This record gives sequence, structure tokens and C-alpha cells, in this order.
Amino acid sequence: MSLFQQIQEDLKKAMKSGDETAKDSLRFLIAEIKRVVVDSGADRENIPDETVLAVLDKSVKSRKESIQIFEQQGRNDLAEPEKKQLEVISKYLPAQLGDEELKAIVEKVKAENPSVQGMALMGKIMPLVKGKADPERIKALIL
Repeated sequence: MSLFQQIQEDLKKAMKSGDETAKDSLRFLIAEIKRVVVDSGADRENIPDETVLAVLDKSVKSRKESIQIFEQQGRNDLAEPEKKQLEVISKYLPAQLGDEELKAIVEKVKAENPSVQGMALMGKIMPLVKGKADPERIKALIL
């Protein structure tokens, strides 16, 4: 079962159980995934997991930024629903790499590309850890 199909199945379960947070979050994800697929002109029947992961990454990043802004403004009433949606969405992301694993990948790429630095190095690392590490963690390791 593809990741997109899993999200659709989980939406059905959320609708049956009455879980409004999951239902709203999953509906948003499905709509966003479909929008990306239509915009790219890709196959609408077999949506690749890479496309779904890209939407998930973007959605997680957006939620984290919103939570941070709301908390800075003292708006916990707005931050809490975002946190709940983040929990729902995060379930579909692959397991995150540990610090040691991530450091090993960064060091390996640095050794293979000694003349590459900064954001160019990050560009070489990101495809290897797509969806498995927050870009901010990688940036902290290479800068």
C-alpha cells in the first residue's frame, strides 16, 4: 500500500471514529498532495511516495513555524491545534536519523567532496536524508 493510500484509509478511520483533528489534517494533506500532482502533471492514479513525502515535509515545516510564532505571541490557543495536527502528520514521515547517523553521513559527503562547502554541501546531503532529517539539523552540522 502506498503512503497516499494509507493516508486515505486513515482518513476513513478518522471519519468513522469522529476524530476531528485527524480528519481535518488528513483532508488537508490529501488536497495538497492532489494539488501538487495536478500541478506537476504526474500520474494521478499512482502517486509516488516521494511526492507525498515532499508535501509532508512542507506541511511539518509550516506547522512548526506556526507553532513557534503563536508561542512567541503568547497565543497558546492557536498553537495547540497546530501541535495536534503536527502529531497526526508526523506519523507518516520516516523515522528520523539519530545524531550519530546524521553526523556520519555529513562527514562522508564532506570527505567525498572536499572542495564543496556551505549550501552546496547541503545540496549534496539532502537527497541522502530526504524526510529523515530536519534541514536545520544538517545546517547546524555543516556551518
